[in-house]
Amino acid sequence: MVLSRGGTVSAAPTGVGPAAQLGGRAFVGYHPSWNDRGAPLGAIAGQYSHVMLSFARPDLMWSGLESGTWKGTGLEFSAPPDKVKEEVALLKATGAKVILSVGGASYGGWSTLAAEAGHDNQQIKNALTQIVRDLGLDGLDVDYERHAADAATVEEYTRVIQALREAVDAARPDGILALAASPTGSDYTAATGDEGTGRRSGSGGSAGRERMTFRRTVPSGPHAGRTVGELVDLLNIMAYDSGSNFYDQAVAYEQYRAIMPARTVVTIGMISGKHAWGDSILVNRIADATCKGSVNIADQYRRPSGASNSVERLADIVLAGKDHPLDGLMLWHVAKQPEITCDGRPPASPASIAEIVRAKFAPHTGP
Repeated sequence: MVLSRGGTVSAAPTGVGPAAQLGGRAFVGYHPSWNDRGAPLGAIAGQYSHVMLSFARPDLMWSGLESGTWKGTGLEFSAPPDKVKEEVALLKATGAKVILSVGGASYGGWSTLAAEAGHDNQQIKNALTQIVRDLGLDGLDVDYERHAADAATVEEYTRVIQALREAVDAARPDGILALAASPTGSDYTAATGDEGTGRRSGSGGSAGRERMTFRRTVPSGPHAGRTVGELVDLLNIMAYDSGSNFYDQAVAYEQYRAIMPARTVVTIGMISGKHAWGDSILVNRIADATCKGSVNIADQYRRPSGASNSVERLADIVLAGKDHPLDGLMLWHVAKQPEITCDGRPPASPASIAEIVRAKFAPHTGP
């Protein structure tokens, strides 16, 4: 079974693809276009339910397959577009959905795209629609990484999500809109309000941003009157961005699950090795969490945690959500090796993560 727009479930192609291996649950892998020689798309076929091609510019220009170039897209594949299209087709033949991720930490310039929301025949939306069609993709991914939650940011974020939803809809009626969410975007904060919970996260930056954005009403266009959160089919929490001192992935998952529609698939994000701005270390099993960074000291609200930052635990968190049988995990990124140890032992790597996820998510075949 595979995820399609609206959280509905449809039959996977014949053969053992990711959906069959994962019991229908999402296992999302971000593929870095700048590293396709070291980790070609074909090398990950059959491992992930969703593959995110990273990253396109928010002000994308697209010259078409016949141009033979990625100029203006922000993508850095060494192979030309027609060859990448062939690799995309091979991935899709295993049951995977292949999605173009827009933005990321390196690309800004969202204002023009935001201004196109709700309007027809717009340059960037048209280019995004065309690249989805030309490469045979399944949708787009919003990776808006401005670390702020002020009113202007929330307004622009709202418009960006709307514009990308419209671009996906124009490309294909069953298209998927995914979103890479801030690790603390669902938090309650002093600045964004605690909604009577009494919870006040100490996090700053983007804390509470998604909570505020997703409740807003789409102001114009074909989705006018819907909430912004309803436009998102697949939400991937960038949980690895917040380190281990004051963060617990279980709290983030619970909070995001509470603010997203039931049909939206939610995943917890992982990273192999150290992050450029995080101190957490992902290990394979709960029992492996013996080194600094592999154990969460406290959660977002400064409540003692002591829970492991392990693939095993994160899989167990989503498996416990019986009402959401498609929820799963996400990996940033599929080619990143750990290059560190945890008390002398290797931590989680893309290969070991995929092995544990397959075993955990495999459909039950016993009595």
